[in-house]
Amino acid sequence: MKKKTRATASRAGKRPKSAASGQITAPRRSSAPKSPPPTASNDTKATIRRLKVRMAALPTSRLAVFAARFPGGRLPPELVLERSDPALDVTVFSVREAVEAER
Repeated sequence: MKKKTRATASRAGKRPKSAASGQITAPRRSSAPKSPPPTASNDTKATIRRLKVRMAALPTSRLAVFAARFPGGRLPPELVLERSDPALDVTVFSVREAVEAER
């Protein structure tokens, strides 16, 4: 036996139920408000510890922009320069834990 099939009419675009009944609705909200640009917070050490970061590679040309986010406009002491490659525009840092950085 064949399975019975039935033809269905294609639906036009869906309308909200309130539009069909003629009710007025509040406008929908747009996406979430834009957040301010990221800045370095005081809990940088806690974040580094939580994420267990060991190495950081940063573009050499943007180191000044990155450093400006931190207090005093300097890179945090947890970042220790490992090597720099000007041809690739990359600077690699090892990340020390906060306890070691304070010594």
